[in-house]
Amino acid sequence: MIVLCCYRSTSNFENNIFASIRIIFFRLFAIISKLFIGGLNRSTTESTLSEYFEEYGKLKDVVVKRDPSTLESKGFAFIKYEDPSVVLNVLEDQDKNGHYIDDKRVDVKKAVPMKPSRPPPQDSYFGTRKVFVGG
Repeated sequence: MIVLCCYRSTSNFENNIFASIRIIFFRLFAIISKLFIGGLNRSTTESTLSEYFEEYGKLKDVVVKRDPSTLESKGFAFIKYEDPSVVLNVLEDQDKNGHYIDDKRVDVKKAVPMKPSRPPPQDSYFGTRKVFVGG
């Protein structure tokens, strides 16, 4: 387990760097504790997934992705564990025996964050290029 200790400095520069490192650490921690579950049966629910994957460790979040208009399952889900070390056990079992939920073999992988589908607009806060000066 990694523990980040508190370090207080008189320098704003050092404090900003430490704050940035903490933010990066916690984002990485969130990413490595999240799994993608693909190939789900359309009838699989959050409770079914929770019941199956809680055998490995305590779950923080379970989300079955659904079509917004029909509320029918899209056939995949995301689960998040409180302890990221549990993820390795789940992935090892995937390689050895596979995971079967509702009589269907499911595909378990580490979740990968999506890239933005389009770049931010040019006039956004950080991307302003044009300045009007005049009356």
